[in-house]
Amino acid sequence: DLLASLIYISDNKNIGSTNSDLTGSGSVSSSPADAAPENSILANSIPENMGIKILTHNVFLLPKTLPGWGNWGQNERAQRIVSSNYIQNQDVIVFDEAFDTDARKILLDGVRSEYPYQTDVIGRTKKGWDATLGLYRTDAFTNGGVVIVSKWPIEEKIQHVFKEKG
Repeated sequence: DLLASLIYISDNKNIGSTNSDLTGSGSVSSSPADAAPENSILANSIPENMGIKILTHNVFLLPKTLPGWGNWGQNERAQRIVSSNYIQNQDVIVFDEAFDTDARKILLDGVRSEYPYQTDVIGRTKKGWDATLGLYRTDAFTNGGVVIVSKWPIEEKIQHVFKEKG
């Protein structure tokens, strides 16, 4: 069960990775999670060869509309990320700093064929989320900038909007 595996992996943080080349010309590999301990309820439910590949990527798509931030090539950066080899063949990708609406749309539309299951950016809206925790504000200056895309169905979407910037 993928959800149980994700919970086990995130609780134990046993995912190794090497990011040798972010230009798309080299390779990026992730190793599977360590086997479940014998006393784990998942010990008999996770095959030894099962692994999940999770990539987290700070895409630096700062909002062009904020004073002093301006256009730093966010749309072009989004297009280059979409065409890069290192984002292919993952199971889940967490994009951080996906603030800019236009660039984020380019990014999400560009990966949709491989990663059809996607969350909205955290903090933008309550629509599409199963629950919203924390301090959600309709008058927020910007969104949370975090988006998750997956090859596998996302069974539950819960966003937590923190009170303090972080």
